[in-house]
Amino acid sequence: MKSLPHSDPRSFSRQVEIHSQYCTGSFHQQHSDLLARVHRSWLFFPWHRMFLYFHERILGSLIGDETFALPFWGWDSPDGMTLPEIYLIGSFNDNHRDPTHYPPTVADLNFQRLDPTRSMSEEHVRLNLALIYNHMVSDAKMAELFMGCPFKTGEYEECPKSIEWAPHNPPHTWLGSPEIDGRQDMGAFYAAARDLIFYAHHSIVDPQGF
Repeated sequence: MKSLPHSDPRSFSRQVEIHSQYCTGSFHQQHSDLLARVHRSWLFFPWHRMFLYFHERILGSLIGDETFALPFWGWDSPDGMTLPEIYLIGSFNDNHRDPTHYPPTVADLNFQRLDPTRSMSEEHVRLNLALIYNHMVSDAKMAELFMGCPFKTGEYEECPKSIEWAPHNPPHTWLGSPEIDGRQDMGAFYAAARDLIFYAHHSIVDPQGF
């Protein structure tokens, strides 16, 4: 996919641009001056699931394997709470990351860019598990609390809810480089899909909405 020319809509660079365009308000809503956004509303789950579905199908067609499935980053269990080491190797690596968050550092599912020095102790694994339960179960007993507000033509209200707010958002900023504006790649809408861990991260986030 990365070797395909930019003119090919299946190319990796074009896939990155699709995510960037729909996540940064590049398009107006029909018959409205409001921007169309796929974050911070109930479009978050279905749009990203659709995006990954076609990304997965393109990869499968390129390698001649219709059964191909994207791997997922299993940060929802203690054994999977570090960055999978395959994403540090060769073309899976991304130079725009925070190297202090490489294995064996435990992912911070409540990472705040204003407080980047939070402890990564064994206690942090327990805190991660508690956050996952709270945001996916106990704090998400209504559709709007879990998925976000409705997004209708001519209307827009930013209201990211439980799972998008965390554990979706924090790994993005946690992995992005602190030396680059917006902690890109992963920490910025327009750059996140450049890092292959983006697809593994969303492969575990997106199915939660279905």
